Amino acid sequence: MSIVGKYQEHITLYLDFTCPWCYIGWHNLLQAVGNISADKLLPQLHYRCYELNAEIEEPLTLADYMAERFGDKASANEWMRVVTQAGIDSGIDVNFDNIKYVFNTRLLHRMLQALRHRERQLHCFLDSAFYHIILQGRVLDNEEAIETYTGFNYHKVISDKTEDAWDRLIEQDLLHGSNAGVTGIPCYNFGRDYSLFGAQSQKGYEAMLDLLYETATTSQQDNRFGTLLKQQQY
Repeated sequence: MSIVGKYQEHITLYLDFTCPWCYIGWHNLLQAVGNISADKLLPQLHYRCYELNAEIEEPLTLADYMAERFGDKASANEWMRVVTQAGIDSGIDVNFDNIKYVFNTRLLHRMLQALRHRERQLHCFLDSAFYHIILQGRVLDNEEAIETYTGFNYHKVISDKTEDAWDRLIEQDLLHGSNAGVTGIPCYNFGRDYSLFGAQSQKGYEAMLDLLYETATTSQQDNRFGTLLKQQQY
């Protein structure tokens, strides 16, 4: 993000494709970025991989996954209720009745790595993948399903490197996140100074971007940012 053209910072996002909070937060962040005034350069969004279910070899039913994660049905239902309401508030219809399975997202992360420096294509890919996974309940864990529902051919997208090479880049992202203290997603790094855990409302991101501009302009840092993040988290 630049301050009237002086420099441009990155917003780094750690995300996974089966995480509804990642979809909600990403959607709201893009809305907030779209409202940045014309005298400020847009931030560069940098995506890093985070795998929630790297150990899953075959799709796991959502019911089994929720039972394993929450232990009791009441806690799982409350979590889904909160996610659903946050989606409604953001104009996203998260319907857990459509989501039957949770699955390994390694193939999608290889594609994310390959598209990382092609922002327009990457955003189309993310939008399509999130839509079909979170809203339609599709299982995108194989080449055919990925191409059918995202329109991106897996082998063409990753053709610049071997799968092992893309996997090494994914592992670098995972290590980077671990070293940075990322223990859950979505997680955002704003420039060098600020980190944010959890999805925000659009207004929350707009307030955060305004504060980041203000801080960069005045070169002053205080703890107001941390207070704002705590208040705006879902």
